[in-house]
Amino acid sequence: MMSGKKKKQKLTAIQGGGQCGQKRKESAHSGGGMKLWRSISLFAVLPMVAILTLLVFSTHKEHEHPEFVYYPFMYKRTKTYYFKDGNRTLFHNSKQNALPPAGYEDEIDEGGIGQEPETEKDKKQRLSDFQKLLKDWKKHAGAESAAAE
Repeated sequence: MMSGKKKKQKLTAIQGGGQCGQKRKESAHSGGGMKLWRSISLFAVLPMVAILTLLVFSTHKEHEHPEFVYYPFMYKRTKTYYFKDGNRTLFHNSKQNALPPAGYEDEIDEGGIGQEPETEKDKKQRLSDFQKLLKDWKKHAGAESAAAE
């Protein structure tokens, strides 16, 4: 029935391990397809991706934003946003997103909102003051460059 002596097994055989199988050789029908596709990927596809990336970034032009038309139903604010100034969203892009009711930020003067427009007399006075300042600046810049020499 039972023999008194038990056969001793290796621990790896008990745990399901053992020697690793030998590497499989490529079968005759595969024909080295892995090497072919690796070569195609490295020497054809990757350079093509690099060339197309350069082409896209070199020909990219800045798009003009469309004319702003204020539609009240699109900019209904029942309460202000809790960040920034309350009128801009969290992901506001000043070049692409318009602000109601005025329009794009580069087209409006936010500092001039609520002020009277400049009169012709004030404009002439401001320009003459600037010309005097520019003349003084050129005179002092010329004196400093002469002193440096």
